[in-house]
Amino acid sequence: WGAKDAHEHVHFAEEGLRKTQKVPRSPQHWRRGAKLLSSLPNGGDNFVSDEFSEDVGCIATDGQATVLFYSDGDWGSSGGLNKVLHDAMKRRSNKDPPPVYASLGSDGRFYVKFGDNEAGWNGSDDMAKYLEGKAAKESGGVQTVAFGQDRSTFFIVYQDGTFSGKGNIPSGLGLLLQKRAGMTDLECVSLGPSGEWFVATREGEAWWGGVSPQFEEHVKGIEDRVSFMDFGATRSYLVRYGAKLV
Repeated sequence: WGAKDAHEHVHFAEEGLRKTQKVPRSPQHWRRGAKLLSSLPNGGDNFVSDEFSEDVGCIATDGQATVLFYSDGDWGSSGGLNKVLHDAMKRRSNKDPPPVYASLGSDGRFYVKFGDNEAGWNGSDDMAKYLEGKAAKESGGVQTVAFGQDRSTFFIVYQDGTFSGKGNIPSGLGLLLQKRAGMTDLECVSLGPSGEWFVATREGEAWWGGVSPQFEEHVKGIEDRVSFMDFGATRSYLVRYGAKLV
């Protein structure tokens, strides 16, 4: 699946829960949410409550581990972070550009990018082609990466708002992209291991779906302020959102 082609690469998985929201916001409001909702196992909620702040430039979870990158170049993670990813970040000296973006997935998958645009990942061979190939080079590079239900499912958003994906893309997400065919304004896409998905555009719109009734209840009242969602194992999640506008 891509902004222009690759339709043959996608199989739309059945999506059990089709709760979809479209949320208008200003682009500036999207980019930094000072508040966080979470439902994480094994003490994860306590970790993010202690470590999260508006200075966090990136936060990601796979349900088992959560990583945060701060605007001053510092970073932190909970226990259980993929050892390869953890060691790669620890090996970098204070003189090296810090990590600025990461995405975590099931089965040890991850993507991490540093301030000098150096990147590392663990994923399918097909994903590597989309991260390093013609699409990435022509679009200014990778912006966000999402890992889906199985190792072969991924979704990449590029710096120019175009995108590529492959595998069991949730049906709700696929239908949304078909409805918006030809538009190249994506800012971020997140996928979860149970069919969850989240989309945000540069214009400040957002949609999500495949989530549980408990999730819907948890985000009630902040739908118009959501800036980012991430999903992990056993229906765990992170929701970043802004202060109430007056």
